[in-house]
Amino acid sequence: MENIRKIIDDLTDELNEAAKAYYNGMHDVMSDASYDDKANFLHSLEQAYPQYKRADSPNSRVGYRAVSSNLEKVAHKQPQISL
Repeated sequence: MENIRKIIDDLTDELNEAAKAYYNGMHDVMSDASYDDKANFLHSLEQAYPQYKRADSPNSRVGYRAVSSNLEKVAHKQPQISL
């Protein structure tokens, strides 16, 4: 079981680093297909072993926090409404 925990920990760390790089305009550290395959595998492990799922699992969030907090606010003439 400790082997499963290590796999989950390693995948969580790897995917979190890849998401951080992707969402902050750094470089892509892995292809989208590879990220998706690993995220799906991690999800299957988390379903089978929920006691090992980490709070920072990439399967528990959408997007990623931006590094830069000094972005300039922009006023739009028309509201920018989300779909």
